[in-house]
Formats: sequence, structure tokens, C-alpha cells
Amino acid sequence: FKVSSVFYSKATNLRISIVGYKIYFLKLIVLQDKEPIDINLGKLLLTSDVIKLKEIVVKKRKRYRDTTNIILYDKKFEREIMIDDLFSSKWGFYKDKVGKLYYNGKSVSDVLVNGYDFFGKNNLGIYKDLPALILNNIEIVETDIDSLTNITLLNPTVKVNLKLKEKYASGKFGNANLGMGSLKRYTVGTDLNMYKKNQQFSVTLSSNNINMQEGAVREPNISFSPNGNNTVNHGSTIMYRNLFYKKRIEFNAFVKGKIGDTKFESISERKDEVIGQFSNTSSSSNAKKKALDAMNFTFSYKIDSLNYLTVNQITEYNNTKQTDSSSYLIAADDDFRSSSRINKNSSFNSLMSTQKVEYQKKFSSKKGRFLNMNISFGNSRYNVNENNQVKERTSSIVNEYFINGNRRLAEKTINVNTEFNEPIDDMGYIRFLLAYKKERFSFDENLLRDNNIKDINSSTLYTYDYLKQGIKIYKNLNRLAIDATIVGTANSRSFEVGSKKTLFNLDAIINVDYKLNKLRKLLGQYSKVTNYPNMTQLTSINSPFNIISQQLGNPNLRPEINDKLEFTYDLKKTDSSNISLEGNIRRYTSKFGFNISSSPGKPQTMFIDNVGSSMNSELAFSISKNLINGNNFSYRLGLGYQEMPSYINRVRELRRGFTVNQLLATNKIIMKDILSFSPAISVSLSKYYYQTNSYKQFNLIYSDKFSLNLFKFQLTISPMVSYTYIIKSNFSFATNLELKRTFLKNYASVWLKAYDVFNSYNYLNSLNSASYTQITKFSNLSSYILLGANIKLNNMK
Repeated sequence: FKVSSVFYSKATNLRISIVGYKIYFLKLIVLQDKEPIDINLGKLLLTSDVIKLKEIVVKKRKRYRDTTNIILYDKKFEREIMIDDLFSSKWGFYKDKVGKLYYNGKSVSDVLVNGYDFFGKNNLGIYKDLPALILNNIEIVETDIDSLTNITLLNPTVKVNLKLKEKYASGKFGNANLGMGSLKRYTVGTDLNMYKKNQQFSVTLSSNNINMQEGAVREPNISFSPNGNNTVNHGSTIMYRNLFYKKRIEFNAFVKGKIGDTKFESISERKDEVIGQFSNTSSSSNAKKKALDAMNFTFSYKIDSLNYLTVNQITEYNNTKQTDSSSYLIAADDDFRSSSRINKNSSFNSLMSTQKVEYQKKFSSKKGRFLNMNISFGNSRYNVNENNQVKERTSSIVNEYFINGNRRLAEKTINVNTEFNEPIDDMGYIRFLLAYKKERFSFDENLLRDNNIKDINSSTLYTYDYLKQGIKIYKNLNRLAIDATIVGTANSRSFEVGSKKTLFNLDAIINVDYKLNKLRKLLGQYSKVTNYPNMTQLTSINSPFNIISQQLGNPNLRPEINDKLEFTYDLKKTDSSNISLEGNIRRYTSKFGFNISSSPGKPQTMFIDNVGSSMNSELAFSISKNLINGNNFSYRLGLGYQEMPSYINRVRELRRGFTVNQLLATNKIIMKDILSFSPAISVSLSKYYYQTNSYKQFNLIYSDKFSLNLFKFQLTISPMVSYTYIIKSNFSFATNLELKRTFLKNYASVWLKAYDVFNSYNYLNSLNSASYTQITKFSNLSSYILLGANIKLNNMK
């Protein structure tokens, strides 16, 4: 290096520094010569000073967002391969026995298409009909950052986003199904789904008389129905969704309606323990139902990145007309009474409507700070009519009379809720809660009878006001997360003129989530929850006439308090295997239970009352394992204790029970894609104590599913063995059979299904209550055969 003497004459020190070497320092002699001269400093020697690291520690970030992309744009999938087929171990996915999706052993919280909902949030069934060839890539996002509160989560979330190829930005797909069989059985259904960029539209039509409530658009899954299989269902759904104005406005509409006709016949044997009364009842019923299960409209407006507005309209309607006939034989001591009842023109109507407006504001001044406000208005109307003709014979006396009645209930509600969330730091927040709710019930009851029993003509008004204030606190301490909510509720109740009562209850829910290490986790919760009575407990709106027993309303019913302490210990052996130990203990105060009045030869009356305190507890051990080759195994052992208090003829009685239950289920593949079986066995043993008596209850159910796939044929045999002992022993054996042949590269199939091949299903519904035991047998269980076809439709090529 050459340094000009101009600078040299002005300097007093020379300092040289280079990374990896010690600093060189030299004091200079200041020259006074005016003329510049060249000065030769000679050689300068720098001494090495290499940094030696003892170790390198790599620490995981406390906050992260990891994205994994499965690239598919260059994959040439055959048209019969569906998106659902990609949710397999080959791509890192698997599903558990209830259909929940996992990725690398972690639960998937959302499945989106191009970043938005696709024909219903997390509607995994839709991907069974979509070819995989439309996918450009699958994006899996794992993060421990909550998008709303901006806090660091102890348990990360996994979201799956399916991105479509540009040429498949629009498409049509669906199913058609038709089946006919013996005993005039049938099923028919179709659905059509269409999407075009931001628009989605679907329509479903179905009809069947094999007791399928929904899902008739695909081949039926024939199963056993303990209350008979003479049910006709016609249903339809319409869904529409669209995004407008640069995807800032979203509109959703969903309408679902159905028409049903149910017939059944049954024979019941009942023994009232308190009064020593025995009754035998034969019943038949025909119910015709028209219902609008849902008519929902949702309008969401993203005003900007910080402000959201949502408006909801929800309507439900139900109309049921039912004709019943019953005959009774009642015996108490040496006396007996036989009766017959015909219930005509019985109808039940309900109409419920709710309007809700919700506004959310986020604050730019601090991420995670937001305000939520919503207000909703609800209106519900119920109307019940009954006309009864009763013919009664006691010894040699015959008595005929009628009981007619009408009950009407009108309910109006107002709800106002406010939440303000303030982040403490990246690891926690505090949320302030304020809510007001007003319920107003108007109940009218008119009963007309000609059997020398006093008629009833009453009108009652109930008003309930709730004012809630509370806080919610969340704090993540790296391996320990605490989530606590404390709410105080002032409940003002008016149910008669001049009568008013104010109650105050403090509710609390405290959750503790502790990660012992990567594989072990301990969850604990303490909760104190107030259960407020609903309209069916306060009034008699859902109480039909019955010669044996009638249920009344209780307007003076106080809230029930539930204290619960529970824990769960999870040991995750691998991504697909888990061991769990869980337990809980509950204590009820002012528990809801039956207040029963019984006497020989008279109808039993009951109503829901506060019957005091009781304890319940449960301890369970479970283990599950899902293997890559499709085999799986699960086992659960549970121990339980229950206390069931009640008032019988003004005396408090306590019924206690101990229960042990086990469930073992597995799926074993003998030959891949050819032969497999899925046995499951459930065993339950209970012992109940009532007064000085005790009795046992035993249930054993074995079921299996043998599947054989050969030459595009699939044969499935599903046997079931059931043994029950409650009041008397009951053994039942049945077998379902399915034979299926696929065509057109699995796009079409022809199937044969047989319900209860040997016509051997013999089911008894047994019931133990606080004051009686009852066995019911349904007489309209019949075996039948269905022959049908199913075809998938889509325009993706």
C-alpha cells in the first residue's frame, strides 16, 4: 500500500485491521518538512486471530409459518383418480375412522380451494367426485401464529389449500343414483355441482323409503334401524355462493327442505317399581312431516383490511301431523284396567327466524387488537293440537271419554354481544366480554275433557333477562398454555304478574395445556357452568297425552350448576399412533331431574325439577394406531359412576350406577386391494342401585365387515351379533350383504344390497328410569333386497 506523504505528515498513528487478524497499531513520527517525500515503512506483519467456536446451537423460532408444496402440474393422473385418493399416506395424508384428515400426523383444520371455501367449509365428501387431474399443486401451511389475535399458539394449525390449474377454473360434477327392490323399496337421488371462478352452485334431489335421512344421491349404506324401517323421505337442498367487488363481498345462500312419512308399530312392557304397577301397551303411529330444515342467507362485506360486516338470516319451519292409536292393559295388585286410545289430527308446528348483524374492527395501531360486536333478533312459534278418544274398562265398568287440547308458545329473543381483544405480547391476550340477552315466552294451554277431570285454560308469560360481564385471558409460556374465562351473569326472571326474582351466577372455564415434550401432552380443565332451563322444561309444549304417563312444565325451575374437573394425558408414539388416559369428575348442584307422582290406577305425572346434588365420574384408557399399509387398531376401556336423583311422591330417591365398557375395533388387510376384514366388539356391564334393590345390565355387540375385491367385483358381508340383558335377555343376529361391480374406470357401478339376509334381526329397546323399567319391541323390521346403479358425472378431461 502506498500512503501519500500529505496524509502521513498530518497523522500520528497507523491502524490496520482485517477480519481474522489481530489489529496492527503503529505510532508515527510527525515530519515537519514542507515538501512531500516518500516514506518506506517496510514490511508489516499481521498476526492471525482465528475465532474458534466450541459449539453451534440452532434454536427453533418461537413463531413460524412453514409452507410445503406438493407439485402436481406435471403429473398425468388418470381420470378415475379423485382428489380424495390423494389424501393417502403416499402424499403424507391419512384419515382416521371418522374421516378426519391428518397431514404428517397433525390434524388439518381447514381444506380450501384457491384460498376459499369450496361447497361448504371442510366438506371433504365433495373431493370424492373431483378428479385429481385438475390440481396444479397442494399447498400445506403449518403455523403457530393465530391469524386473528396474532399470538403464538402452543399447538400449531395445519391448513390445506388446493390450487387448481387455470384451465379448470370452472367445472361441473355430480352423481346420479337409482335403486329398486323387494317390498317396494327404492332409493333415487342426484346432485349437480357447478363452479366458475368465484361462483359455486349446487342442487340435490333425493327420495327413498329405506330410512335414509340424507345422502340418497350415492349408493345407500344399509344399516339396522331399531325403531323400524318404514320411513319415506323426500329431500332437496340448494346452495349458492359468490364473491363480488374484487372478492370483498361474499354472498351465501343455503336452503334445505324435506317431506317425510313414518309408520311404526310397537309393543311395550313396563313395570313401575314404586307402586308395583305393570302395563302392556300396543301402539301404532303414522307421522307426516313437512320441514324447512334451513333457509340461511349470509352477506359478508370486507370494507377494508381492518373492517368486516356480516349479516345473517336464518329460518326453520316444521309441520308434523300424526295419527296414533294405543291399547293399554294396566294391572296393580288385584286390580286391572284396560284402555284404548285413538289420537287423531295431532299436529305440531314450529317456525323459527333469526336475524343477526356482526361487525368486526381490527386496529392498525396494534396487531391482534380487535373489536367484535353483534346483535340478533329471534322469533319462534310452536303450536300443538291433539284430539283423543279414550275407551277404558275397569273390571266390569266401561267408560268412554275424550281429551282434546291445544298448546301455543311464542318466543322472542334479543342478543347483544361485545368483545374487545387486547394483545399482551406475542404470547398472550386479554379479552373483555359484555353481553345482554332477553327472552320472552308466552304460553297458552287449553285442555277440554269430559271425564269429570277439571278442564285447563291458562295463559302464562315468562320473561328472562341476562346481563353478562367477564374476561378471557390466554397466555402461552412456551411449553405451557393457560386459557381462562370468567363470566358473571345476573339473571332477572319474571313468570307471573307481580313475581320477580334475580339470580347471580359466576361461571369459569380454566384450561391448562402442558407439553411435557414433543410426544407427551397433558391437558387439564376446571369449569363451573350454569345451565339455564329451556322452554321445553318450563312449559308443557312437547308433552303429548298418554294414559300411562304425562309430563308437565315447571315455570319455577332454577338453573343447574355443573362443576367439572377433567384431565387428558396424550402420549404420541409416532405420527400415526397414540395412547391416551382421560378422566373427569362432575358435581351437579340444583340438578335437573324428574319429580314424579304415581299411584295405582292413575296416570303418572312428572315434571323437570331441581332434585339436589349428584356426582358423576369417568376414567378411560385408549390406544389407537394407523399403519401405512391401511391396517389400523383402536381400543378403549372406560369406567364410570353416575348418581341420578329424583323425587317420587315427594320423597327424594337416589339411583346409583357403575359402568364398565370396552370397545375394540381393527381393520386388517390380508391381501392388499383384494381381501380385508374389520371386526369390532363392544362390551358394557352396568350395575344400578335403587332403594334396597339392585340390578345388572349387560350388552355385547360384535360386528364385522369382510371385503373381497376381484375382477372389478366387490363383495362385502357385514354380520352383527347382539346380546343384551336388562329386564330380560335378548339375542339378535343379522347379516347385511353387498355386491358391487364397477364400470367406465370406476365412474359407474351396479350394486346389489340385501338388508338382514336371514330375516333374523330381533331388537328390543330396554329402558331403566328412576321409577320404572320398560321394554319396547318394534314389529315392522323386515328384510329386503335392493338392486341399483350409480354413476359419477363431470366435464373435467
